[in-house]
Amino acid sequence: MELEEYSRLIAYLRKLRRGELLTREEAEDFRVLAEKMARERSNDPLVALLAGLAEFVRGVVVAFSTISMLKRERR
Repeated sequence: MELEEYSRLIAYLRKLRRGELLTREEAEDFRVLAEKMARERSNDPLVALLAGLAEFVRGVVVAFSTISMLKRERR
């Protein structure tokens, strides 16, 4: 991973730690970066957990935005 990619990954983790929700674009980027790290460090169980977290966060963000969109359509 490049330093800039690692920095973005850390920024997303810090944002999540503060309890903030990522945007769809951020969640997708977080997932891509976590998968890239998982490929580079395939024997590291913590990186596997990070990739799982990224997939979970992406799912939450997609679900949240879909629910918000449906609520707006009902109005």
